[in-house]
Amino acid sequence: MINRYNIKNIDDLKSTQSLLKSQYIRQGHLIKKDFGLYIRSFSFSSVFLRKHPARKLSGIAKSALPANVVSSLIPVLLNKTIFRNSGWLKKLAVYAAAKVIGNKIK
Repeated sequence: MINRYNIKNIDDLKSTQSLLKSQYIRQGHLIKKDFGLYIRSFSFSSVFLRKHPARKLSGIAKSALPANVVSSLIPVLLNKTIFRNSGWLKKLAVYAAAKVIGNKIK
């Protein structure tokens, strides 16, 4: 076992222990902060509404909900029913085809 810390007595052990605990707590807070910023970057409008450069100024965005439904629910439905016993290659092909159809609807 490699000794990474120079611990000679109980006081060194306690100081190292408190140092490690403070690093653990600080890293936990940083992870929570970064995760919160990441989650806030996905808003309802960015997920379900398309933004066109011409419409961005007027604030009017056309709904892309049907395209999202087609591109996400159709592969699930087809893979659970028709392609239930098929291999991963066919399921991947169904997913890719549904994505293409969803993009054409947009």
